[in-house]
Amino acid sequence: FVFPNRVLRAGTLAQIKTSTSARIVCIWPDTLVNWDTHQSACLPLYDLVATYSQSTISVLESLGAKRVAWVPLAGDPHLHPAKPCTGEEKKESGADVTFIGGWRPEREAALSRLGELNLRIWGPDWGRRSQRNSAVRRMWQGRALYGPDFARAVACSKVNLNIIDPMNYPAANMRFFEILTAGGLQVSSACPEMEAEFRHGEHLFYYRDQDELLPLVRSLLAEPDTTRRVAEQGRACVLEKHMYKHRALQILKLAGR
Repeated sequence: FVFPNRVLRAGTLAQIKTSTSARIVCIWPDTLVNWDTHQSACLPLYDLVATYSQSTISVLESLGAKRVAWVPLAGDPHLHPAKPCTGEEKKESGADVTFIGGWRPEREAALSRLGELNLRIWGPDWGRRSQRNSAVRRMWQGRALYGPDFARAVACSKVNLNIIDPMNYPAANMRFFEILTAGGLQVSSACPEMEAEFRHGEHLFYYRDQDELLPLVRSLLAEPDTTRRVAEQGRACVLEKHMYKHRALQILKLAGR
């Protein structure tokens, strides 16, 4: 298994193929903005390329990949456990609305519309990038969250926003699965590749444009029984067939092992 975010020489893969009977699988979990020439040189040597987005398949094939399959990202309940929050944890990490992720201009624009709500923002680069937006800057908690800290903030918040980076569209990002795995209620921007599997109003909620965001969040905050039910169903869907063990079994089957 190769995660080719670091430089890997095609000659290394060629030596493996001439010396062993191993099948080599490339797992591509990232936007193609981060694709580089050394990765293209390796493509013909892979027996399978597992890519996180359907939209990348034809491009990877045109670059020389022999076989490409859609294998989305997934959830990990060990890394992001769903645990009940204590009162102290809710005070420290919770909010009516939480966003966890790095700064992007479209994210700042969306979050600016929620200034009237109890909103917390966790993530890198917000302090420097949002200096001209005092409302957003006040919501920023000064640091990023990972692993159990991420899961705790999700579980302690009533609504968790997922504003998918345009470079990831139409695919799901990691946060899409992480929020659900941690037992949080997710409100996500449009995610066409996952909307048939994770359905609006059943597993999570989607918004199509920024004008829809505030009314949707307001309505969800007023319906705690609905949000609790949807969050539980979203997590159950991940645990049933969208964990990394499911993706690993899919890859092994595709690779012929």
